[in-house]
Amino acid sequence: MRIIHQQLIDNTKLLHAKVETVEATPVLFITGAVDLLNEVPTPKVTDEEDRYSHMDLYDFAANVEGAEKIFSLLQPRLKKKDEAPSTEIELKSDDIYTLPNNQKKA
Repeated sequence: MRIIHQQLIDNTKLLHAKVETVEATPVLFITGAVDLLNEVPTPKVTDEEDRYSHMDLYDFAANVEGAEKIFSLLQPRLKKKDEAPSTEIELKSDDIYTLPNNQKKA
């Protein structure tokens, strides 16, 4: 147990050191949002992950919420540059929850 405990401490220190050196740019945020949304369609929507636990719906929601948070952080800059994409994303964001909400009822 001590080995696992020490490994956890070492990994936490390493993560902390790495996080402090990361430069968070809008491009990095956007890439993260795209990665989150690209992870959603296949296993989560097709119910491959765990057919009966519905954990995949929680994962789906978490990925979408993460992408929405990134969008909310970048939205003011996006609106300044070009308001049309920002408006389109806002209008379509509610639609993304239609499928998981329908699955919850089933």
